[in-house]
Formats: sequence, structure tokens, C-alpha cells
Amino acid sequence: MAILKRSHLPTDFIKEVRGRLTEEIALLGAEEKRLVAHDPFFVPGRDVGNAETMDEAEEALGHERVETEMAVVRQRLEETQAALAKIKSGRYGICEKCRGRIDRARLEIFPQARYCVECEEKEQ
Repeated sequence: MAILKRSHLPTDFIKEVRGRLTEEIALLGAEEKRLVAHDPFFVPGRDVGNAETMDEAEEALGHERVETEMAVVRQRLEETQAALAKIKSGRYGICEKCRGRIDRARLEIFPQARYCVECEEKEQ
């Protein structure tokens, strides 16, 4: 049975990161709402019955763009929520692969980091 390591990071740093991650979730939620509002498929009064072929093509392209951006937002949201869950469980800053420490400097730049630099490079 593997021994689960606890976070090695100072409490004040964890508190700062929690605040940044919580703020990120709010921003991502707002971005998600903005994208939905700009999706041509959900525009109120959209003409679906007799739209011109060009109009339909433009709407489809716009919808695809929104869907692609939405996938990125949802991925970032998932990563951010996972980092907050790790903080709550006391496992924040521990590499998911090798169970080693993730450098504080890496977490300052990318608080959602799941792997230490060495394991991340192996993933690439």
C-alpha cells in the first residue's frame, strides 16, 4: 500500500493559492456564460427554418468556434477544481505520478500543476 504524502507548502502560500483558484473559477464561469451568449445556435429569434445556406454555414462555423473555446474553458475549470480539491485534502503540491514534491515556483506560475517538472517532461 502506497503512503500518501501531505502537502509540504506553507499555510500562507496555500491560502493565497486557494484565493487565486477560487477567483479563477469565477472568471471561468463568467467566460462560459459569455460564450453561451455568443453561440449563434442559441441566439433568440434564430431563423432555423429557411435560413440561407451561407447564413447556416456562418452559424455552424461560429458554433464550432464557441464549442472549441468552451472545451478549453471546461478543461481549465476541471483542473482548477481538482487543485482546490487537493488543497482541501491536504495533497496540494504532490506529484500525481511520482508522489514527489512539486516546486513552489512551478505552483506559483501554474497553481493547477498535477506533476513535478520531471514527470511533466516525461508526459510530453
